[in-house]
Amino acid sequence: MRSFSFLLTLSIFLVSFQASSASKLIIENATLIDAATLVRESMTVVVQGDEIRSIEKSGSKNITVEREDKVIDATGKFLIPGLWDAHVHLTFIPQLDYETTYKLFLMNGITSVRDTGAVLSKLQPAIDFANENPHKTPRVFFSGPLIDGNPRVYKGGEPGFPELSIEVNEDTDLEALIDDLIKERVSFLKTYEMLSPSTFIKLLEIAKQKNLRVTSHIPLSMDLSDAVDAGLGGMQHIRNLDLACAENAEEILAQRQELL
Repeated sequence: MRSFSFLLTLSIFLVSFQASSASKLIIENATLIDAATLVRESMTVVVQGDEIRSIEKSGSKNITVEREDKVIDATGKFLIPGLWDAHVHLTFIPQLDYETTYKLFLMNGITSVRDTGAVLSKLQPAIDFANENPHKTPRVFFSGPLIDGNPRVYKGGEPGFPELSIEVNEDTDLEALIDDLIKERVSFLKTYEMLSPSTFIKLLEIAKQKNLRVTSHIPLSMDLSDAVDAGLGGMQHIRNLDLACAENAEEILAQRQELL
């Protein structure tokens, strides 16, 4: 836990340190872990402003320390890149406030999160707090509400099914909806499993025109391959992958469509 506590302290310190870009932050004697080279022991990382300026073996003559520089001895500790949690719902548990959630992310080395479904009126305070307090939070990317059909799954009012979604149908002005979400600065769109194939495909077409990526629970009435061919940019929970792998996939899909 001490090593991870160090990572948390470092992530917070780096944000505040950027204000003094003339001086450097020098982290000495760390065990460095990254995706390219795995474990590198006794390394020194030099940070200036918001950039990593150099990574050298500790004791290297290439490292110069000025009086104004901040030096941290990381002997016995680890340095890792900031981690992502690519699928969170910040408003899923009303009893868990976002400030506590942000602290838990940072304590575990997570410096970026991707909220994949929330009603914006409920999520907005968490977004505002992150924008106003970047040294206390991970970066937050968000989709806004789950865009679902009828009946929508996360409509609220039932245990385990908080309100996370909005309902659309064939008569919904999808372009106006997407324009409104763009104005709210969403990072991407998240469609959900009760959409009809025609509405789903139309959403993808409009989003593509507006350079907005779409991720999804594959609609239950669609084949996975058809959804991907329509331009889907991402899939959550590999929903419908099991159907696509079945020998009698067409038969199962037809039975499901009758039920829906």
